[in-house]
Amino acid sequence: MNVNELLQQIQTLQKENKRLVTKTEDLQQRLTESDALKDSLEAEVEILMRRITQLTRRLAEATRTDQQLALSLEIKRIQQLLEDRNTAIFGSKSERRSSGKVRAKPERKKRKGHGPRKQPNLPRTEQLHLLDEADQCCPHCGAELRAWGERCEESEEITVVKRRYELVTHKRQKYKCSGCDHIESALGPRRFFPGNRYSTDFAIAVAIDKYCDHLPLNRQVGRMRRAGLEVTTSTLWDQLKALYVLFLPTLIALHEQILQSPLVYADETTWRVMGKGGSKKWWVWAVRDERCAYYLLAQSRSQAAGRELLQNYDGIVMADDFSVYGALEKEKDRSGGEQIRLLPDGSEVVLATPNYTLSTCWSHIRRYFVKAEQGGEEDASFALERIGGLYGVEREASVGAPAELLSRRRRLRSERSAPLIAELNRWRNAVRPAVGSRLEKAVSHLNRVWERATLFLENPVIPLDNNAAERSLRGVVVGRRNHQGSRSEEGCRVSALFYSLTTSCELLGVNPSAYLAAAVTRILADRKTPFLPTDFKACLEAKAEVSS
Repeated sequence: MNVNELLQQIQTLQKENKRLVTKTEDLQQRLTESDALKDSLEAEVEILMRRITQLTRRLAEATRTDQQLALSLEIKRIQQLLEDRNTAIFGSKSERRSSGKVRAKPERKKRKGHGPRKQPNLPRTEQLHLLDEADQCCPHCGAELRAWGERCEESEEITVVKRRYELVTHKRQKYKCSGCDHIESALGPRRFFPGNRYSTDFAIAVAIDKYCDHLPLNRQVGRMRRAGLEVTTSTLWDQLKALYVLFLPTLIALHEQILQSPLVYADETTWRVMGKGGSKKWWVWAVRDERCAYYLLAQSRSQAAGRELLQNYDGIVMADDFSVYGALEKEKDRSGGEQIRLLPDGSEVVLATPNYTLSTCWSHIRRYFVKAEQGGEEDASFALERIGGLYGVEREASVGAPAELLSRRRRLRSERSAPLIAELNRWRNAVRPAVGSRLEKAVSHLNRVWERATLFLENPVIPLDNNAAERSLRGVVVGRRNHQGSRSEEGCRVSALFYSLTTSCELLGVNPSAYLAAAVTRILADRKTPFLPTDFKACLEAKAEVSS
């Protein structure tokens, strides 16, 4: 190659380098603009979610129908703006959770049989059976058979009383004054919204059938038709909406009560919203303590939704390794305890900033190693055996008086869990898995969450996993499959309320139907004072103590 060719090649390379530098600068500029736009959109999303929360609280306090309608329309308008902003940030897809199969559990010993179960909660009736007159004669001697005092042969039978519907005509007696023309009418039944033709018991039955027994409204309509009642799904939906407005203050109080607990569990799953243009993926966010659960339905799996769920919680959060929980935990240091954002009109709004300590779930850690072992990587068995040992310690600690659980955990974790963690720590630092293997992913995940995963050794309040939150989402998942999701944003809010109340009742071991009936009576008498599932349980316990 001569000198001229070399110079020509250098000039060509210089031009190409200049073009690439210009292109890189252009891309960097576009990336900077994109990041700025994304930050602006995320800030607007948080402001819109805060505005929805404020309007929902005002809706809970409103007593006039026109006020409730105006607030509902404003919430729908802001929800549409929120949907547009989320679409601009996330597109049509959001981060998904991977679903891993856990190793098959050892088979349980089959029971050889079972006897009749005790039924202490069923009402009892007695039915006396007599011999026919023709049979009241002794087959041996022909003498008359007479009743032998109160002696009887007893056997039990469980039967079903079919549900039936009645049309009750309420006649309110009129009274006329004997001294003037004044006329007075007797009070009728209390209705939970004006002009409603259906009783509160009817509305509660619709809610229980849908959100406890996962029976869609169209199936309820069919069942009611077979019982003689002609009704439409829109009528049933009206009953649910009316109950929703009535219970809104209770839902807000339930959320606040849970966030006062020293430990909460958090998790999320998908939800489907069906519209005219097709279905959209929403998310059900769950937060619960040892007694109750609260659900939030949001359009995305973003920080704004996580912040709305956890508010300014300052305890311990048990969750999986989802990035939102970690990002919100760091905000307390980065933001000095608060987030100040500017509204479009120039005014400031202070957003809630969580102040919690995040602990990570060992059940999720275990799933990574299960996948590695199923893929033929034998080294994963070492980690699985140690994790299994941790769960064995927790099972042993759970046996005994509930009041002494924390002291047993502290002692057993110090004596037996700490050595297992030490072995696992040495192993994770020494193992060298193949690049790109399932074991490498499992070890990388363990290294990333190690500090949070080992917090349980220091604090006996912290459980080993987040399975409590996952279990509390089972009813939501069954409902999602049966109902095919919701048809509107309002339907999401109604579903979140009833799942929160009914799941809390189930966690407390009280009848959701009985709770809703008692709560409606209390709320109609005093709309400003919420009646929580824990209040209902306390009333039941007080009655039981008095009767005993």
